Amino acid sequence: MQADQPLNAVFAVHELKIAVRVHTSDRTMRGPVTSEEISRVVRELMLGEAGTEAAKNVAELSVLAMESILARGSSWKAVEEMIDELCAPNMRAKVEASKEESRDV
Repeated sequence: MQADQPLNAVFAVHELKIAVRVHTSDRTMRGPVTSEEISRVVRELMLGEAGTEAAKNVAELSVLAMESILARGSSWKAVEEMIDELCAPNMRAKVEASKEESRDV
């Protein structure tokens, strides 16, 4: 469960730009975090430029997420494409079987 947290942290900080990296006191991934570091990160998020950018990016991502789940949004289209792909072989088989039955009659 913890194996993906460093990757998620990098993704949130560097790709999505919705977070600020918390550094451990010994600069390892699992080291202790000082109260000063927590204070620095909270101040940066609440008052700093990184916090302003993070809030803007979260708002933009929120709009995109809402659009994707609405009817005919990208998530619905992806699900429909998957269903079409998975069901297409079954539908072809039924059509072929129906043609065979028609020929036999």
